Amino acid sequence: MNYPLETPGDNYVFNAAWDFHLQGNSSALKAGTLAFKPHFIDGLTLSNGLSYSSPQPATYVGAFGAKF
Repeated sequence: MNYPLETPGDNYVFNAAWDFHLQGNSSALKAGTLAFKPHFIDGLTLSNGLSYSSPQPATYVGAFGAKF
């Protein structure tokens, strides 16, 4: 997917049909590691009041693993 980085943050268009899952034959599906403990498991409260929780370690790298 290509998205121009110079697009202003208040002028983006998100398409719900975009799929960020890895393809079944991607080498990224086996490139991750479970050998670490994530930071902020219990959440980190940001200055705008939202909470961020670190994702759990996974055996894949990228936005999402394979789509089943």
